[in-house]
Amino acid sequence: MKKVAILFLIAAAFVGATGTGAGMPNRLRPATERKPLYWVDPMHPWYKSDKPGIAPDCGMKLVPVYTAPEEKPGTLQIPPEKQQLMGVCTRRRRI
Repeated sequence: MKKVAILFLIAAAFVGATGTGAGMPNRLRPATERKPLYWVDPMHPWYKSDKPGIAPDCGMKLVPVYTAPEEKPGTLQIPPEKQQLMGVCTRRRRI
């Protein structure tokens, strides 16, 4: 419970210091158009294509893969080293 409180305080401090960007009009936000590196089949990520289209094996629309993840305003990224120090777990442990 103590770790959850610490994480909440860190997140609250970050949002309070940087703001969420919700008050900034869209016309003031920088417009960055990124080009995808390639497209992949969402069901079979080993299938890659150099152009958008439909996956041949399952018929799903191919999804683009970019160089860097797109960050949304108000998101917080914590490096893995810091997560380990804080004791963050991302999956359940079997006891």
